Amino acid sequence: PAPQIFKIKVQGEKPLKILETSGTNEQFPFELKTIAEGREYELVVTPTSLETRAFGLIRLRTDSEYPRHQRNQCFVVIRNQPQ
Repeated sequence: PAPQIFKIKVQGEKPLKILETSGTNEQFPFELKTIAEGREYELVVTPTSLETRAFGLIRLRTDSEYPRHQRNQCFVVIRNQPQ
């Protein structure tokens, strides 16, 4: 399994810091990398196995002043590919 990268860029005027991360499935270990504090991040997800189907969420909590932008989710999936 190869690492997959989610690129997160803040487009608004104010910086947006990611305060907390959590995952729902241990089959998807992840690492949050800060590229530019408050502006750009990378979420690197490396599945432990591709043998079975799997689904998970990675949740991000931010310091946004707007409640709808305080919590975000990334969906991670392993699907069985047709032969």
